Amino acid sequence: MKYWAKHWPVVVDNLLLASSQKEGQKLVFCDNLYAYGPTTNISPSSSIISASDRSKPGIRVHLRNKLQQRMNDKPESIAVVGGADFFGPYVTNASFLGDTITKAIVEGKPSPICLGSSSVIHDFCYVPDFARALYTVSINDKANGKFWICPHAIHNRTIEQIASDMARMAESKNGTVTVYGGWSVRLLGFFMGFMSAMIEMLPFWTKAYSVDDSDFCKTFGTQATSYEDALWAYIEFYRSLDSSK
Repeated sequence: MKYWAKHWPVVVDNLLLASSQKEGQKLVFCDNLYAYGPTTNISPSSSIISASDRSKPGIRVHLRNKLQQRMNDKPESIAVVGGADFFGPYVTNASFLGDTITKAIVEGKPSPICLGSSSVIHDFCYVPDFARALYTVSINDKANGKFWICPHAIHNRTIEQIASDMARMAESKNGTVTVYGGWSVRLLGFFMGFMSAMIEMLPFWTKAYSVDDSDFCKTFGTQATSYEDALWAYIEFYRSLDSSK
């Protein structure tokens, strides 16, 4: 968190400065949705939480305010695309559906693992959909001066359901999720830096977390990759890694 507080504002300031050097330049910023806090049915018009240097979501609000100021001053020069947690080919330990879920299911080794809860809904965006959304926004003037939420391939499903569906598709018997709840994360945080960093993010994984991407889909006439197609691509990616060993 200290790293975020120190470096992220500098990064955004530099991006805003660099993208204002020539007339006609446009900054397309790839964002997450932390600024809205751990809540349900997040849309671009949802309220954001208070800015703070003491939490990752609070720091993202500082960045959001910087981007909003550019939108106020020069809306044609910026657009922001945000997404919830992501997954997809080549996303391994950076995704909560990656090594700890999909890889475990495909390889049939240790039980799939998740943090917080496996029984609350949590939406995910598929990385190729996010990439297409960034491209779409970059070439469309009607995207300028706004915050957008990219299409999400996974809506209104729990980690438990996602793991079960992956196991069915991969013909694996390894679809039962082991959950590290809040007390486990806090305890392990004394010994593991990753777990320590996750403590402040637990509300995002212990409460229902959903997004409304309809504004983007309607405006640009697009849809996310289908749920099963996205899961299948992820399964096939991990199978390709396993076969290359």
